[in-house]
Amino acid sequence: MKKVVLFLISLMHISLCFAQTDQIKRPTDNKLKTPLDTLVEQSVSAFMKNNSRVGISIGIIKNGQSYLYNYGSTQKEKSELPTGNTVYELASITKTFGATLLAKAVLDKKVKLNDDIRKYLKEDYPNLNYNGTPITLLNLVNLTSGLPNWMPDKDIFGKAAPDAIPYILDSVHTKYSRQDFYKDLHDVKLHVQPGSIARHCNTAAQLLGYIMEIVYKDTYENLLKTYFAEPLKMKNTFLLTAGKLPKKWQKVTMIRDV
Repeated sequence: MKKVVLFLISLMHISLCFAQTDQIKRPTDNKLKTPLDTLVEQSVSAFMKNNSRVGISIGIIKNGQSYLYNYGSTQKEKSELPTGNTVYELASITKTFGATLLAKAVLDKKVKLNDDIRKYLKEDYPNLNYNGTPITLLNLVNLTSGLPNWMPDKDIFGKAAPDAIPYILDSVHTKYSRQDFYKDLHDVKLHVQPGSIARHCNTAAQLLGYIMEIVYKDTYENLLKTYFAEPLKMKNTFLLTAGKLPKKWQKVTMIRDV
């Protein structure tokens, strides 16, 4: 079953542009009393012009002081302002964790960046090379592996609206096991030489996580806890499986990062 990393306040990366704010009023706890409040308002107004965006929480640390701003709603067609306890999916920031684990593995002399990934796979995958050039661990983290963006490698979106994509992915991956992943990996065909073209690839990030488990002989959940959550005091960051939201958050709606 697919695991996802969740945390409570989304420190979403938004462009601090100074576009003129529109006149659409959205639910917010921004009191608009300080220059920082105004800057956040301007940025959110630009961000929320995309109709697929429902709500957002912004955390800012300035001069040692924390600020939290919430906008919109926790769910489409529902009026419920996000709070400091709203659960967000960490999404592609997870790739940063995986890449950092790989860097640690290199420093620990457990792996080399140019290692063929097949060195860490239990089955034979002669298909994971292009004209003799294999996929390396470095290719997984710099998005040049040539692997398909998603697994299973098929059109699962059709003509779906952008805001429906996270829900389609979730419905597919709740039934898509690790065994399914490795099985389908046999059918992957590379169309470009690894290292030649960079493109977004969730498959590479997922495979790197599995490899890190093999290298460190531990679960990805424990690795995140040991090397990130505990030392960085990320008390509200967890690797959760579906249906295992901590009790105190059971009534909180998960917001998807589109």
